[in-house]
Amino acid sequence: MKPEIKRFHIRPGASDDAALLCTLGRETFMESYADRNDPGNMQQYVGQHFSVCAIEAELKDPDARFFILEAGGVAAGYAQLRKTERVEALEGLAYSELARLYLRASFQGQGMGKALLAQCRDCSRSAGDAVIWLGVWKENHKAIDFYTRAGFRIFGEHIFTLGHEEQTDWIMRHDFAQATVAADD
Repeated sequence: MKPEIKRFHIRPGASDDAALLCTLGRETFMESYADRNDPGNMQQYVGQHFSVCAIEAELKDPDARFFILEAGGVAAGYAQLRKTERVEALEGLAYSELARLYLRASFQGQGMGKALLAQCRDCSRSAGDAVIWLGVWKENHKAIDFYTRAGFRIFGEHIFTLGHEEQTDWIMRHDFAQATVAADD
């Protein structure tokens, strides 16, 4: 049984968080996908995308923002929001991509993922975006359910390359104008 933690906070990621984000990224990605994927593909992806150098470059990117959730004195999870990905179906709209949102398994189910998602939505909306979007592996039913309950809907698919394997991701979006109209009804 995991301990229930009621107090946590979210802070922006900073340039000196590269090693922390590298560790969090590797650990949470492996927790999320290792049991359903080839170990070689997992190691290749993690080595390429969660190296300290890769994370340092992402932290320096002016179009990317990290948020770190801390609970019980430890980093429990993180999210990354960015403006770099082009999506044809969203042409003409201002949008951000929720590139990553991960929690350590021992902290899941306590509202922390919802809090990280809310932080990203608030940041995106404050930047003037009409939409926030994300890609999620079509086999990750837990994540798809989480995002669907949060008001995201599938509007397409794209290929995600994990090592030497191409996987299909659903592309999901949350429209802020629709959320405002629905909240006003």
